Amino acid sequence: MSAPLSLQKPLAHLPDRPQFSGFMKPCRLEGEVSDLEVYGEIPPDIDGTFYRCFNGDGNISAFRIKDGRASFRQRYVRTEKLTREREVRRALLGRYRSKYTDAVELKIRTTANTNVVHFNGRLLALKEDAPPYSMDPETLETHGLYTFDGQLPSLTSPPTRSSIRRRTRWSASGMRPGVTALWTNSFPGHTANAYEDVSGNIIFDLDLSHKNVFWWPDAQGNAPEPSTIHSQLTRFIIDPRSSELDLKDFKVLQSNNSEFYRVDDRFKTQNYRHCYFDLADPALGTDFPAIGSQMGGGYPPYNALGHFDLASVRDGHLLSREDAHSAGTSVHSAARVRGGRGRISPGAGK
Repeated sequence: MSAPLSLQKPLAHLPDRPQFSGFMKPCRLEGEVSDLEVYGEIPPDIDGTFYRCFNGDGNISAFRIKDGRASFRQRYVRTEKLTREREVRRALLGRYRSKYTDAVELKIRTTANTNVVHFNGRLLALKEDAPPYSMDPETLETHGLYTFDGQLPSLTSPPTRSSIRRRTRWSASGMRPGVTALWTNSFPGHTANAYEDVSGNIIFDLDLSHKNVFWWPDAQGNAPEPSTIHSQLTRFIIDPRSSELDLKDFKVLQSNNSEFYRVDDRFKTQNYRHCYFDLADPALGTDFPAIGSQMGGGYPPYNALGHFDLASVRDGHLLSREDAHSAGTSVHSAARVRGGRGRISPGAGK
């Protein structure tokens, strides 16, 4: 039996570890700020809301931009886990996904922290192995679990939006029998886009590296030096009518060290022209020892934003860069939601 709340000791401080310090220090703030300070000028035609989700217990930030002004609101997703832990003022679950530290009374243990999407007038806070929580897109109030009228007891977090059919698709591949496959020694990363061309071929653009891009050692103890990690935007052309089983060689679209690609949502699953991405520019002289501790040990840091124009077939070029001697972050899992005349998107046009 736990001690009464009045007898429990208050939390002195968070553990003195990288994952609880610097930019990774948990933020317990809930509130709103109207008319934020703006450095520079917000284009007047931007009218929409940018949603950002955090790790840990699902914490949603909403930046509302309209008429050159911006406001901010931040709230936690009221999951069953968060609600019960706040009632007893202590953690109820142990190690992540450990069956030995689960709480049997929590049927659904989701933290609703992996992604947020706009669906049928509601905001869905998602995680990989549970039904999403429905939230109000304006107030961020939690309405409860959403199971699509009882049709889906669980769901994955990264849906795909078809700009042609205007449908949202979640992966539901399930269990598959084992197969023997010989893979090219490479490390695929995040997808930029994929579509079917006029000849019926599947065009698949993603980043590819010849080495493991993660900084922790593999099963054999191999961990690449940060300076040797290099991922490029590449293109595979797949002919679904071909009788050959071998995948043709890929084409490098842009050779700079890049990741986390973003295209205009209106051209997803279609032929597109512009691609924006995070860029690791060695010319900036990134001070790895200085910022490594600030990043929680993560390498390599991306220190600039890049743009690739597929029409001009010009190699990606630098859009902006920050101080390469301080830690920077990029939010990959943010959702951009249509609002009014346009949407929040890096770049306009095709």
